Amino acid sequence: MLYIKSDYFFEGDSVMEDTIIKALLLGYAHIECNGTPIRICLKKAQGLLFYLLVHKKATRDELTGLLWGGEDNELARRHLRDNLYHLKKVVPIELVVPAGRSAIQLNPELGFYIDVDEFLKAMDVEAYQGEFLKGFSVPNCYEYEEWLERTRTSLREAYLQQLDKRAEFCLSEGRDGEAEALWRKYLQEEPLCETVSISLMRFYRAQKDYNRAALIYRGLHKAMADTLGIAPLKDTSELYYSIMKEWNEQSENGEINDDFLVGRQNQLQYLLHLFPRMHTSKHARSFVILGEAGVGKTHLLSYFLSHGDVSSYEIITTSCFKSKQDEYLYPWQTIMLSLSNFIEKESIPISNAYMQAVSALFPTMKCFGVLSRRKLFATTRPFLKCRGTSCMWILSAARGDI
Repeated sequence: MLYIKSDYFFEGDSVMEDTIIKALLLGYAHIECNGTPIRICLKKAQGLLFYLLVHKKATRDELTGLLWGGEDNELARRHLRDNLYHLKKVVPIELVVPAGRSAIQLNPELGFYIDVDEFLKAMDVEAYQGEFLKGFSVPNCYEYEEWLERTRTSLREAYLQQLDKRAEFCLSEGRDGEAEALWRKYLQEEPLCETVSISLMRFYRAQKDYNRAALIYRGLHKAMADTLGIAPLKDTSELYYSIMKEWNEQSENGEINDDFLVGRQNQLQYLLHLFPRMHTSKHARSFVILGEAGVGKTHLLSYFLSHGDVSSYEIITTSCFKSKQDEYLYPWQTIMLSLSNFIEKESIPISNAYMQAVSALFPTMKCFGVLSRRKLFATTRPFLKCRGTSCMWILSAARGDI
C-alpha cells in the first residue's frame, strides 16, 4: 500500500503553481505533497507512477508492454486507462497528463523534487538512502521487474563509484577519517570488491593499524568463499602476507605506534585509574573489553599495558580463535606455559599433586589425562596467590565471536 501525503491549493478548478510533489524513491518509496495522506491501492498504478517519475514521459505502448505484456493489446490498453483513472481518482491533483494521443507524461505545471534526479545530478552519496524502490515489486510482470532490476543496478553502481571516488579525493586532501568511512560504507554495500579492500588494507598499513588491515582481508576472504567458493586474487593475498610480515617485525622490534589512540581516552583513563587500587583490594579483579571486530580493542589493551605502571604485574597474554573453538582449553595452554616459566624463574614451590593436575590438562606439560574445570581452578589458584606479585585478568572479546 502506498500513501501519498498532500496539501493542495486550489483556485477554482486549477492548482496553484507552488504545488510541489516530493518523490523519494531511493530506499522505501515515499511520495508527498505537504500533508494529507492519499492511498494508492493498485500495485500497477504505483508501478506506473514510479516509472513516470523516473522517465518523466512514456508512450502508451511502452507502459502496456511493461505492465500488461502478456495480454491482448485492447485489454492491456483498457487496464492502462483503468489505472490512470485510479490515480486521478485518489489524487485530486493531475500528476499525470496526456502528451499527444500516444504518450503520457508528468504534469509540467507542477513542481517535482525527485531524489533519483538529485542524486544523478549532483552525485551526492548522502542522497542515496538505499536500494531503488526497496521492497517494491509487481507480481507476474517480468518486463517491469526487469526494468526495476536494471535501474537498481545502475543506481547502485553509480553510488559505489562515487563512494570510491570521494574516498580517494578525501585521502588526497588529508581527510583520512572521511576516506576510511567512505571505503567502509562501500564494503558494507559490496563486500566482494577486492579493489576497495586493497585500498583499505593499504590505508591501515600506512597508519600501522595492522589488525584492521588483517580484518579487511579476512572479511573479503570469507565473503568470497561463502558467496563464490573462491579465494582472493594472488596480488591481494600477497599484500596481506606482506602486511602480516611487517606487523610481526615491528612487534618484535617494539615499533608499533602506541601514540595513535583516537576515541578511547575515557576507557584508557578508566583502566589506568584502576591500577593503583589493585594492591589495596582484597578481591581479584576481572575486566572485559567488549566491541565489534576491528574497533580497536587489541590496540587499546596494548596502549594501556605500554603506558600504565605495570612493573609490579606479571603480564601474560593469550588469544582465542574461532578455528580453535573445538580444542579443549586452547587459550589456557599459553597461559599455563607462561606461568610455568614464571614459577621456575621465581622458584615458587608447587606440590606434586598440583603439577600432576596441570600436566594432565595440558599436553605440552606432559599429558596424563583430562580433569574437570573445578580441578583446573584449584590448580591455578596457588599461582594467583603468589606474594609480591599482583595479578589482574583482562579479557578482550569481539561480540559474536565467543
